[in-house]
Amino acid sequence: MPEGQHQGIYMRADSLRTEVQRTLTHEYIHLVLDEKVGNLSLPAWLNEGVASYYEYQLGLQGERPDASRLVMYLSSNRARSAALAGNTLPLTTLESQALWNDQPDQNKVHLQYAEAHMAVRYLVEAFGPNEPMGVIENMIEGLSLSEALRELTNQSYAEFQDDFFAWLKNWEDPQRAEVRAYVNILNDIMDSQDAISERRAKNLESSLSLSQSIAPRSALVTDAQALVSSLNSMSLPSAMFDVHEDALAYLETFVEWLALELEYAQTSIDAKRVQANDMIPEINARESTLRRSINTAEFIYQLDDL
Repeated sequence: MPEGQHQGIYMRADSLRTEVQRTLTHEYIHLVLDEKVGNLSLPAWLNEGVASYYEYQLGLQGERPDASRLVMYLSSNRARSAALAGNTLPLTTLESQALWNDQPDQNKVHLQYAEAHMAVRYLVEAFGPNEPMGVIENMIEGLSLSEALRELTNQSYAEFQDDFFAWLKNWEDPQRAEVRAYVNILNDIMDSQDAISERRAKNLESSLSLSQSIAPRSALVTDAQALVSSLNSMSLPSAMFDVHEDALAYLETFVEWLALELEYAQTSIDAKRVQANDMIPEINARESTLRRSINTAEFIYQLDDL
């Protein structure tokens, strides 16, 4: 609240801590902008977009970045889905702060914020990190919104909007693209591991003698070792380091387990069979941990959407 006798930010603080921090950041940016522009009325999409953009960017640097990352991707996916479906709200209809605040349709409220955030992100990614504030500076100097955009982007307002919506349809966050590529390959590796487990189960159910099972068990070990090699050769996004460590731990343990069963077939030493069976709880626990880590990454980065 920049006006009145009790200036400041007023908000409920009984939500989750990260949500409170995001809200506080968002409202603080509004307060800074209000003090910077004075009596100038910023277009709502630029005002709310700048606040949302920095809300997410600062949240990613906070104590629980994944909480902000999830909300950011939910927002960006909402805007992109609208662009792909041809249901975007024209920026010219998102200029009035009063109309913005009075929007009764909650779906449109969410879309307003999503579009505003992505419009500012478009300014940053297409024209430079200082451009959103550059537009505001130009307006403070007396230019209209259309003039301010043309000064910095060399585009008319209509051209800027058209290019923004076209960009939005094809937009992908670079970090998410890396994570998506990594998780897709990791899921393929896990599918191959499932196939190895199915072959092992069929071998156990067969009437093969120990000596006859040596060759198929040896093939299982070889194929599992190949999965470890594939995992080690993957390009690793920094965001997936912990998932990668879980995957390596699981697959290496899986190979060790199959190798013990092979040794039992080769030597008939029962201690090898017992040792292998004793590893089953660890195998199951590591697999559960890994699959939970993959599911968490898919959820946070919204990899199944769009």
